[in-house]
This record gives sequence, structure tokens and C-alpha cells, in this order.
Amino acid sequence: MSVVLQLIDAVKSYGDQQLLYSTSDTIHEGMKVGLIGRNGAGKSTLLLTLLREEELDSGEEIHGPNIRIGYLRQHHPYEHG
Repeated sequence: MSVVLQLIDAVKSYGDQQLLYSTSDTIHEGMKVGLIGRNGAGKSTLLLTLLREEELDSGEEIHGPNIRIGYLRQHHPYEHG
């Protein structure tokens, strides 16, 4: 199976809050993946790094040649408009 996405020792923090701690994982072609976690656990941050809208503090992110990532942005509950 070909690699679609791979994280190697990924680290991401905001101030004192570390969201990714030397995270490593590989997603192969044909796999289905879901992210589950409490608010503030880093799910959206991980997706933003995969979209390359945020950078990892350290580690490596490898995208396969045919990867397409979709992301439905959350609306802030207190914003109007």
C-alpha cells in the first residue's frame, strides 16, 4: 500500500500548552481516519498543519503525491454575521 500521509515526531505547542507530543503515524491508501478528542486537544490544529496553514514546531510531515485534504471550518460560537 502506498503512503498517503505520514507524521514523524510531530510537535506543536501554543505557549505552555503542548498539543502534539512527538506524534508519529502513517495513513496508507484505502484507510479511513477519524479524529476524536475533547475540546482543546489539538484536532483542529493538526488539520491546519496538514493543510499547511500552521507549521509544526518540529518533526516531519510527508504528503503523498495525490493527497487532497478537505476541512470544514468551525464557526466561533460568539461571532455573528
